[in-house]
Amino acid sequence: MKMFINKNGQQHGPFDEAKVLEMLRNGQLSPNDFGIKQGQQNWQKLGEMFPQPKQPANIPPINKPNVQVNQQLTSNQKKSSKGLMFGLLGCGGLILLSIVGLLGFYAIGNKSSNDVTANKNSNSNSKISPPIITDFTAMKDKADEFAKLSPPLKLDAKAKLKGKIAMVESDKDSASMYGFNTDFTKIGELPGYGFKQEMFAKTPQEVDSLIQVACTKGKMIGKYEGNIIGYGNNCKVSLIDYRNNLIFAQKSFANNKAEKSVSSVYDGGDYIMPQPLEQISDYIEQFVPEKIEITANDASTLPQLESPQDFGSKAAKKLGILNFPIKLDDNAKIKGKITITQDESLIGFDLDGKLHPPLPNAIILTKESLGVSDEQLATKTSEIDTLIQVNCKDGSVIAKIKGIAVSSNVCTVNIIDYKALAIVAQKVFEGKMIDNNRYSDPSMYEDKKSTVDFPRAEIEEYIKQFPKG
Repeated sequence: MKMFINKNGQQHGPFDEAKVLEMLRNGQLSPNDFGIKQGQQNWQKLGEMFPQPKQPANIPPINKPNVQVNQQLTSNQKKSSKGLMFGLLGCGGLILLSIVGLLGFYAIGNKSSNDVTANKNSNSNSKISPPIITDFTAMKDKADEFAKLSPPLKLDAKAKLKGKIAMVESDKDSASMYGFNTDFTKIGELPGYGFKQEMFAKTPQEVDSLIQVACTKGKMIGKYEGNIIGYGNNCKVSLIDYRNNLIFAQKSFANNKAEKSVSSVYDGGDYIMPQPLEQISDYIEQFVPEKIEITANDASTLPQLESPQDFGSKAAKKLGILNFPIKLDDNAKIKGKITITQDESLIGFDLDGKLHPPLPNAIILTKESLGVSDEQLATKTSEIDTLIQVNCKDGSVIAKIKGIAVSSNVCTVNIIDYKALAIVAQKVFEGKMIDNNRYSDPSMYEDKKSTVDFPRAEIEEYIKQFPKG
């Protein structure tokens, strides 16, 4: 997929994602520069779009990877954002995945060895200690069992994933849990699916909803140099109400699109095409609850982000999905310390919790465009008096241009009295302005879908009309 870059206030592109990754690696671009994928409406820092793995200090010798290892790495890489996965599907990406995967296996092996030695030294009977709070290996050990569950079908297309979620992927050889780092000591995020850290179950006992992604080798679809044979990838996705032991949604997907070439690291044998990641994630995402309900007079469910770095990196994701009771007030004001979120962006701050310098007006809403000064912005959740949420989503299809279905952009603006736990003003805006020049190259839109820009001017005018107390 093509994307544009904004560096030092200047827009460049479009570039292939692989090219952007190359420019990040060689220093032409910084993780603090901004990028936007063709067809999307929100800019992100490149460091967020393409998080780079940390390399261990001592790098072991790397043997030539075989077919089986590379296929497993291709599958596991989905644990990062789906944008990064698609950017790495080229020949160079496969080699990078192989190196990172092998380093991960080396780190895990060292950790396992050290853990066993520590247990022997601390316990004369060499018994394994029970898991501690930051040890999620019980989830890892449950992967095979989760993957083999086959509850009865009771399909309900309107059902949502509820409670704590676990996600397992399997093929004919193995099963693995999603949402954790390689040694199962930290919980991550799967932004491509709409999952937040707090949604993941930490122990098998916490699981309320289980997602199974079971993939198998499909039909032969191509032959390549070096006696390599390419096969499709068939995946079945099952969404399970784990407490009630039933499947409430299920669908199959396939990737039968042959690659143009396959890296020489395979040295003959089978090559299974990558999973149909975008189709799978789009399907799962529709079952993810969009909001976390906040009960009137109960502040216990509010996030607690008191350090600048936590506030900068997590506030937008945690505050933007809160759903407050509606108590509209004709005399509503924007008072005290203010926090503004636009989808998953925190207006006015960078990821370190530092006040952001003025941004190009074409990226997202800015504190300047809303008439908010640096002094008025809250720097931790305990300071917030007014929360402003701007949440946008695809509307109805309003045009078809060169085979691309163009949707409107529907944005809900909430003015929230954060201390009173109530929405005091609310309005919905729908952007329908189509930029025909954007669709000059239909090949940039692989899914044949696009959304117009969000209605910036109308939203800015609405927010600025409220008196600031």
